[in-house]
Amino acid sequence: MFRKSQRTRDFVGLLTGMILIIWEINIYRKTIIPFWIPFIIIILIGAWKTWSNYKNYISTYKKEGGNIFFAILQYTVVWGFSLCSIFMISNYYLANSKKQIKNFTIEERSSLPGRKGNRGNRKPTFIINYEGLKKELVFSSSYYSKIDEYTEVTLLTQNGLFGFDIILEQNLY
Repeated sequence: MFRKSQRTRDFVGLLTGMILIIWEINIYRKTIIPFWIPFIIIILIGAWKTWSNYKNYISTYKKEGGNIFFAILQYTVVWGFSLCSIFMISNYYLANSKKQIKNFTIEERSSLPGRKGNRGNRKPTFIINYEGLKKELVFSSSYYSKIDEYTEVTLLTQNGLFGFDIILEQNLY
């Protein structure tokens, strides 16, 4: 009975972690934060949970040949991404109310392909230097035809709960 309830909890946790990954990526795109901060949170929490619960994981998945690779993957997705998502979501949604307008020069241009079945509908991306940190901004595909004409980006920002700025609005000029 314990194994079945443990497997159900693991499955629900894994599904929740994967959903939070998508949400976290969207919030990461709108937050000015060095890549290494969420990365370290995810890796350290995943490693700690794997270390602390590995024996329980092996006893639950003994028949399936539960090994260290799947345990690391499970605990990193479930715990690492979940706690990092709480950090990112808290910074984003509990921000102060003071807003600032900032202008930046575009340093690099590139584009991302559209969704499956619509790869030609490319989204332009622009890299700016945001107070010493390179930040890639993704815009809608309607801006792609004039990608080389834009020279500046204006951002409406807000200071997040943990001090990382949040992009509320982005405009090209």
